[in-house]
Amino acid sequence: MRRVADIVCNDDQFMFDQSEKGKTDRSFQSKFPFSYGGMGMYKTHLFGRASILVTKPKTCRAVLSNGDESFQIGYPAISKLSPNSLKSIEGVEHKRVRKLMKSPVSGHEALALYIELIEDNVIISLDEWASMSTNQPQIKLLSEIKRVIFKLMINIFLRPNYVSLIGIMDKLFTDVNNAFLSTAINIPGIHHNTLNKADEACQELVKILQGVVEERRIEMERKQSSGVATCMLDLLLKSSEDDDKLEDGEINELLRTMLLAGHETTAYTTMWAISFLHDHPQILQNAKIWG
Repeated sequence: MRRVADIVCNDDQFMFDQSEKGKTDRSFQSKFPFSYGGMGMYKTHLFGRASILVTKPKTCRAVLSNGDESFQIGYPAISKLSPNSLKSIEGVEHKRVRKLMKSPVSGHEALALYIELIEDNVIISLDEWASMSTNQPQIKLLSEIKRVIFKLMINIFLRPNYVSLIGIMDKLFTDVNNAFLSTAINIPGIHHNTLNKADEACQELVKILQGVVEERRIEMERKQSSGVATCMLDLLLKSSEDDDKLEDGEINELLRTMLLAGHETTAYTTMWAISFLHDHPQILQNAKIWG
């Protein structure tokens, strides 16, 4: 059996940060197969902790599905900011929540609802970027993509009615994300302040989203809406009408977790896709033909 590559490298955190900020031509993950071979599992050291990086789909599936319970949840202490989210529960309860959220997140009705909304928002954003380019030769692509993605997620998750919350929620999620990405080194006056800001941001996000959930539930109970789901929140609330239902607190946690996890990752994925298509025009042309 091939052993895990023994990597002792002090610049892994630095390279990870540079890659996340788009300041290097090669992704962080690609360094390991290039330097140590393609076994797909590597030792490293990130955020002040010894870590193992898994890169092959089959191995990732085994770790994430955890069918034999060989891998136990071991998130840093920062996870206390969101103690009831999917990443912090396991076993039977984790399977129950995943089952209840599957249809509202990725079911046929949900995807049919989201696709048109995504297309409309992307077209509007591209038109905005085109008009911006007439006044300035360059735009900050990642910043613009993050703005578009977050606006799109608010529309998908909470309905267009709540776009007024984008500014404040974007700032709050940034504070939370900064804490999740902070190292485990307790630097006096810095690390503590980052955690405090994240804790306050989490509490504020709970209040905002709980208000949205309660408002929408009341609307549905009073039959003020047509009964047709218009966003993910509607679908989550509809799934809660069964005997085994998601409580309001669980819905709040799910919305916060998906907004936090999906915001940054989707923006970076989109940015790299645009970058690679720009660097490989033939593939871009094929994509246009196939599309």
